[in-house]
Amino acid sequence: LGVDLEAMGGATRVRRFLSTIPGSERITLPAWIDAVQDKVKQVQAAAFPSRLAILSGGILNDAAFVVVTDDPAAVKAALRAWVESQAGESAGVRREPTWEDARARKDGSSVTAFAGKEMVTGPGGDPLERVFRQLVVSARGLHGFAREVPGALVVTYSQRTDVLGRATAAAAQATGTKVLADHAVVRAMQPWLLPQPDLILFVGVGELLTAARQAAESVPGMDPALVPAAAAGMEPLAAAFRSRDRTWEGALVIPSGVLGLGFDAARARAMQPGLNAPAPAPTAPPAP
Repeated sequence: LGVDLEAMGGATRVRRFLSTIPGSERITLPAWIDAVQDKVKQVQAAAFPSRLAILSGGILNDAAFVVVTDDPAAVKAALRAWVESQAGESAGVRREPTWEDARARKDGSSVTAFAGKEMVTGPGGDPLERVFRQLVVSARGLHGFAREVPGALVVTYSQRTDVLGRATAAAAQATGTKVLADHAVVRAMQPWLLPQPDLILFVGVGELLTAARQAAESVPGMDPALVPAAAAGMEPLAAAFRSRDRTWEGALVIPSGVLGLGFDAARARAMQPGLNAPAPAPTAPPAP
């Protein structure tokens, strides 16, 4: 996901536009970005399948968030203020945030590390919300690294040095670094999308459905069989949007493999015996 906030008139204008769309209140930037939105040019995010199970590692275990800015130090200070503001207890959960400005690494370098330890202290809150949060950030709670590079701040949502290394190299545009824009499938889709988009998104359908199946196995009442099985190498969905002259343009690319998967899932559901059968008519009570 990449969003050019500067080209779209800034975060305030984007939020004003989103307010006209039903349900858009669920689409929010990280709270710590709001404090420095006038310094943010672009935001980029990427999440990849983790080797750990979703409950152990969380969806964001192999994810990175890059904020393009001329003042990375100010953006990192906003992140620190937000992390430290999480201290306290609410809805039966006590949070103890920590922030290390310079954690030493084995290679002799250092990196900023943060974490938000969570402990259940009693009943309260929505149990499903707790499960969902665990699916996103893992059972350990929020934790990650932050590193300044020229023109950007790189944030990871795990304390894995390999994830940090790849994200830092991509953000710094290091020579020889593999980036998503160089992928053959992405290059093939580009002509079908909009030129110079303000927002561009690629979604790996196979990886997303795998995560959904793992989540369904973890949440009571959800049936994993209802989530279609898809190969991890399936072509991604692609979408692009741009704002010009008070109008919005959009383009969506749906590969034939994704369409076929949706068709097969709908056909399989229709063929399940009893699934679409009408409910039996109520019977009249027996005569006295």
